[in-house]
Amino acid sequence: MKTRAFNAVCPLEIGDMVAVTMEENGKKTAYYMPQGIVIEINRAAKVQKVTDIAAVHYCRSGKVCFLYELDNSGRYESLMVKVPVKQMSDELERRGR
Repeated sequence: MKTRAFNAVCPLEIGDMVAVTMEENGKKTAYYMPQGIVIEINRAAKVQKVTDIAAVHYCRSGKVCFLYELDNSGRYESLMVKVPVKQMSDELERRGR
């Protein structure tokens, strides 16, 4: 067995709040909601909390993707994460990153 390593940065952290929408293609989009920030989404969304994150590393291609558990559901799902740029910059600064 060979040892493999990867370096990846997840756009969300456990405890982050996201507004989740279902896209026409059946995939889910999660809009990151920084603390104290109001976001406007032009479709129905459910506000949920990220309760766990799994990183999947594909050895042959080297690709890394993240699966998210929301609201302690026990299910891990792929989400397309969208982050408001200005608010994310402020939030990273608040987190000391």
